[in-house]
Amino acid sequence: MRKMTALAIAVAALVALEAPRQLRGGFASAWAGFENPEVDASIDTTAEADAAMHPVGKLVFRLRLATPGAPGDIWMMNATGSNPTRVTCSDPRLIATAPAWSPNGQTIAFYSAEVVGGPQFIYLIDVTEDCGPGILVTAGRFPRWSPDGHKIAFDRGNGPNTHDIFVMDLADGTEVNLTNDAIGSHRADWSPDGKKIVFARGGGETGSDIYVMNADGSNMVQLTFHPATDNAPKWSPDGKKIVFQSDRDGNNEIYVMDVDGSNQTQLTFRGGQNATPDWSPNGQQIVFHGTTAGSILQLFIMNADGTDVTQVTNLPNFTSFPDWTGGHVKPQDPPSSAGR
Repeated sequence: MRKMTALAIAVAALVALEAPRQLRGGFASAWAGFENPEVDASIDTTAEADAAMHPVGKLVFRLRLATPGAPGDIWMMNATGSNPTRVTCSDPRLIATAPAWSPNGQTIAFYSAEVVGGPQFIYLIDVTEDCGPGILVTAGRFPRWSPDGHKIAFDRGNGPNTHDIFVMDLADGTEVNLTNDAIGSHRADWSPDGKKIVFARGGGETGSDIYVMNADGSNMVQLTFHPATDNAPKWSPDGKKIVFQSDRDGNNEIYVMDVDGSNQTQLTFRGGQNATPDWSPNGQQIVFHGTTAGSILQLFIMNADGTDVTQVTNLPNFTSFPDWTGGHVKPQDPPSSAGR
């Protein structure tokens, strides 16, 4: 892997989006039985699109074989479940996970490790790259882009089982530790205006809660106060809500609250594990990964109020850590009404 330079980062972030690659590589057979193989040409990104029936945009996620210790790679697909495309072709020893779209939808950040619990490193990869390994950026995990695409927030270990929140400026590679303590902070996400960062703080037997702070690390405010583990917060596109996962019901379920911590509401009641939620670009839907009857992680989409939970993937492999972007390529010709 090669170290990311400022120039390489700029090129990776700004290069024009080309035609998507077709399914390739050793995971190709994994898509047999995919529920939504056809592209719906009627999908549009306009406000008139029926979000409940036709989720718009693209999902990027982790796919790994359902074998203990199996490696994973980053894949993307339309939010309807069509056109799955492999993004990374990592060293077979690596575990690539937790992908995040850049604001322009052209670059994906993710982190990887050789073994669970081993050293973790963040990479960037252009979505037009020919199934490459990505470019090494820094040590850390769970990268999240700032709204302007100039910075990445992430967490990095500062001791046994604890992490701090860092922000890296992609122009010059400088990093700032925003939390810098022994309590442990992780899973950061930016507010839509880039002025604040929401994150989980704490861990272990005491659980963790959701906090928010200014983007420079000042004015830290606790939003949840629960003995369970609240984690993986994501800010809604309109800046009014925060979705997160919590095991306060005995297992991980998806919850939502106002940005001041009020009106905490449970959205899923599926049982099993339901985690890593993310908002649709218009804020009308939420994607997350959840276990199925066979204890395999699959991707699900539901309305923002928790209704109409729909399974998007149906694979014999683990699909997890989804991230949603708004870029859906419209057909060149007007959609035909035939067969609709």
